[in-house]
Amino acid sequence: MSSKSKGSRYERELLHMLWHAKFAVVRSAGSGLSSYPNPDLIASNGKKCLAIECKSLKNNVKYLKKEDIKQIIEFSKRFGAEPWFGIRFDNVGWYFIHP
Repeated sequence: MSSKSKGSRYERELLHMLWHAKFAVVRSAGSGLSSYPNPDLIASNGKKCLAIECKSLKNNVKYLKKEDIKQIIEFSKRFGAEPWFGIRFDNVGWYFIHP
């Protein structure tokens, strides 16, 4: 399975998790391809709005790029959302980081 399809699968997995937690969720198709910041998922439960950049990996360490952090913060400020990184480790599950 390609890393792109694996990433999409995990984005959909998180979308379903958030939906079951009573959030409305939108997945941004082609995120990362635009010259403007745009997260993988946007979710809201009417009280809280989240902008989530998803990462998936086999290893147990993930280094975030300064540019990725800068972009999720910039988007979130403009949108009025909380910025988050959702990191999906194989055989472990999801971890969330607020930059």
